[in-house]
Formats: sequence, C-alpha cells, structure tokens
Amino acid sequence: MSSSSVGKLRLLGYKKALEEFEMPFDPKLIINLTVKDDLDLLMSFLLNYKTIEGIIGIDELIAVQVLEVVKARGYNVPNDISIIGFTNGQLSKYVTPSLTMVSQHGKYIGELTAKLLINRIKNPGLPYETKIVKTSLLVRDSTKKLQ
Repeated sequence: MSSSSVGKLRLLGYKKALEEFEMPFDPKLIINLTVKDDLDLLMSFLLNYKTIEGIIGIDELIAVQVLEVVKARGYNVPNDISIIGFTNGQLSKYVTPSLTMVSQHGKYIGELTAKLLINRIKNPGLPYETKIVKTSLLVRDSTKKLQ
C-alpha cells in the first residue's frame, strides 16, 4: 500500500467496504511495497498467513507481479485467489488470466485537467474547483463471485 494520498484513500475505501459488510480489518494483510522490496518473499508470507480470497494491487504493475507470483506458487486465479488492480493499462488485458481492474479514466481526467488549467490561465480570479471522476470496475477473468 502506498503512503501517497491516493494509497491512503484506497486504504480508507477498503476499510469502509469491510465495515459495510461487517468484516474485520486485519492490518497484517496490508503490505507496503517499494521497488526494492522482494515481492516473492512478501507474497510468501502473505499466502502462508491465512486463507486469502483476494488481493488488490495498488496499480497495474503490482497486480501483474502479484498474479505471476501467485501462479508460480501453484494457486489458481480466480478459483483460489482473486486479483484486482488499478489503472487499467494495456498489461492487464493481455496477461492470463486477464485482470479485473478499477478504471480511473485517465484520458478523461487529463482532458478535464487541461480544460481547468486553460480556464485558470485565462481567468486567474475564478474560484478553485474540485472535480470528482467516478471509477468503473472492469470485471475480467481474475475474479470470481464469492459464495
């Protein structure tokens, strides 16, 4: 889990979803990774900790790496473990199984940001605006419906 504001917001969303479904939060299941960390070693610990039904990767690259480590350890995705990631780039579509992703609509956000920036340059006295862009869940082959 990232220490960035985005990572913190995702963690808050995760906790909120657990509360809504009356499920306990276990901080030991949150892994903070850096580029230098050994994903295989950390996943080994996580997979041996207890039965895990799903893993959420903070971004597409982490989700793809998690998929490869989980498969290499003999788990079937999604029958043993479901995997979800964020950003929905090209990698998630072409790995096997294809990854379920939370699309953040990056192109639209970029267009909206450019319009807001141009408007701010032309009209510096306007009040600041906050825009919220809804995400979409793109269900692919890496997840299964829970019983």
